[in-house]
Amino acid sequence: MTSLSQPLTAHTWLRYPDAATYLGISERQARRLVADKKIGHTKLGLHTLFSPEQLDAYIESRTFTPEEQS
Repeated sequence: MTSLSQPLTAHTWLRYPDAATYLGISERQARRLVADKKIGHTKLGLHTLFSPEQLDAYIESRTFTPEEQS
């Protein structure tokens, strides 16, 4: 996995390339998730931006944890 172009801070906004790297997917797939309204994002003018919290929420929503059997 490649490193992000900037270190993450509390107020970091990621664009498509860094968001895709963060999620381990292609930039095209990230754009498809936005188009399908499956991932949180913020539109500022013409820019689509992602916060690490939005990306973490998407990961959490897609994470399956099986129940423990007694």
